Amino acid sequence: MLSAEMTMEEAVRQVADSRPDQQALVCGDAHFTYSQLLERVDTLARRLHGLGISRGDKVASLLLPGPEFVTLFFSVAELGAVIVPLNPQLRSRR
Repeated sequence: MLSAEMTMEEAVRQVADSRPDQQALVCGDAHFTYSQLLERVDTLARRLHGLGISRGDKVASLLLPGPEFVTLFFSVAELGAVIVPLNPQLRSRR
């Protein structure tokens, strides 16, 4: 059962464990089940960890909303790091 005390990583894993073949993300032509999403998340988390990202680190993102951002969001959460989303459409005059 999901609870307010769970981390984002724990919550998504619990949902994915209970329904691995259910659609988790639909964005345009991209469709991912929970198991597919977790596979992407785990792969990216391993790569980020290999780059030295760990608990408490901040990871800046210039990604637009979409599957890549969702994957990065949960990968960073899995490592215990913090995502800092930046607006890639921001112009210097703003």
